[in-house]
Amino acid sequence: MVDASGETQSEERVALPRSIAVVSLAACILNITTFGTAPYLTVIMASQLGFTPFQITAVLAANLVAARCLPLFAGLLGDRISHFTTMLSGIFIRAAGLGAFAIDDSVGWFIFASALVGVGGAFYEPSATATLAHFNEKVQARAYAVLNMSQNAGALLGPIGAGLLVSINSTALFLTNGVLVILLVPAFLAFRTELATPRSEDNVLGSLGRVFKNRTFLRFGVAMATFWAIDSQMTVLIPVYTAELTGSDQWAGTAMVVN
Repeated sequence: MVDASGETQSEERVALPRSIAVVSLAACILNITTFGTAPYLTVIMASQLGFTPFQITAVLAANLVAARCLPLFAGLLGDRISHFTTMLSGIFIRAAGLGAFAIDDSVGWFIFASALVGVGGAFYEPSATATLAHFNEKVQARAYAVLNMSQNAGALLGPIGAGLLVSINSTALFLTNGVLVILLVPAFLAFRTELATPRSEDNVLGSLGRVFKNRTFLRFGVAMATFWAIDSQMTVLIPVYTAELTGSDQWAGTAMVVN
């Protein structure tokens, strides 16, 4: 950085708190389980369990509805009871959902497990973002960059690891992902104080009013709705086509890795 006199000044670099590393690691692992399960779940239901298209849709819809509709309410809850509490709850719920897939293979049970995975994500993700927002401005930009890089790393590693697990069996895939998530609990408990955020005393209706009166935010929401409509179709269909083309469920996530 050069000042008016032409002399170079060094800009102080602020070290990121270790608690941010914990949140980012969790984001990476959660994406490993998301992108390690989603590409293979449809393939397993179609080729191994013989679910009908309607049944497959019901299972996937349970996850998508929970994961995309509940974050608003989970975020408001986190504002009032502590984002640490909602993040930890999300970790437990998501681990339970992933592990549940390995217990039974009935349609109703898969819908239940899929919904749990979605609820877990809805509880964790908005609270993780809100937690980083409470750090000072010098830290925030780098914190969000690290968080984004961690999420991308998880999206890449998930299908690769899942391909190896599916070659064993689907039970290994679901149980391993569930265990990975639950291993985050000790790390979060160790940084409970650093991850604590002040509780909001604002009225819930007032908070919602500020959100839905923001026209820029609403336009952005509409744009993102079209994105997620396309993204969800790709996540479901491309792995199925890849498995059919290669003749092996193990390669279902290959296209997702390239993407």
